[in-house]
Amino acid sequence: MLGLPFKRGARSAPIAYFESDEVDAVLNSIDRTTDSGRRDYALFALMFNTGARVQEVLDLQVRDVRTEPPHQVRLRGKGGKIRLCPIWPHTAVLLRELTQQSAQTIAPEAFLFTNRHGAKLTRFGVRYLLKKYVAAGTPVANTMREK
Repeated sequence: MLGLPFKRGARSAPIAYFESDEVDAVLNSIDRTTDSGRRDYALFALMFNTGARVQEVLDLQVRDVRTEPPHQVRLRGKGGKIRLCPIWPHTAVLLRELTQQSAQTIAPEAFLFTNRHGAKLTRFGVRYLLKKYVAAGTPVANTMREK
């Protein structure tokens, strides 16, 4: 057994994660008066709520969200596996508002999170947004500086 190699990518250091005050600092740094700010707030609230992978959240379509009780989202993971994940009522309200903020009817197969051009948001776009909001929230919760 000692001769078996370690799993590829095994970490020796513990994985860093945001504490609740750090999550609050990130969410509070988002300007919710703009359409993109409301989208970003809903995006990060959903990600913090579910713990889903970024790509799982970005692949969500309008039809995958249930905003009536029981509140839940249908996530498609690696290998096409589908799982239902409960969400908090507050997150369900944010997602309902996100789909209703447009004056036109959104098709059920439309992606939930889109960029300013109407295309699906990318992982790199989310990375950019997260860096921006972490930098803005760091003065409030300076423990984020180390993560």
